[in-house]
Amino acid sequence: GEPLVPPALATEMVLTQTQPDAIAETTAEGLARTADDAVLAGPKLGSMPLVVLAAGESLRNLPNWPEAQRAMATLSTNGQLIVADTSPHGIHIAQPEIVVDAINEVIAEVREQLTQFGFEK
Repeated sequence: GEPLVPPALATEMVLTQTQPDAIAETTAEGLARTADDAVLAGPKLGSMPLVVLAAGESLRNLPNWPEAQRAMATLSTNGQLIVADTSPHGIHIAQPEIVVDAINEVIAEVREQLTQFGFEK
């Protein structure tokens, strides 16, 4: 029942994200999207474990974003798309448990693959 991030820290995080440098970085990230498109058109990742986390708010509000997220998940034959339905862009802030679960899932998959090749866990 306790918030995952104390209110004072959450306020500080929001204020940091609205600073001019943060806004400029977000803009640069958006402009670099063409590089993401080039990656999607490039070589695939084989069966490498891959989890793509998508913010539900972005999927609902950004044109072409759902298709881009699904395409990213198909870069690996072992890829999956997980939608954080109630999250804005900052899934790690709004629903950190989804991020932790995804990381743990990828770690478990990698360990399993290593075991198949004779490496110890």
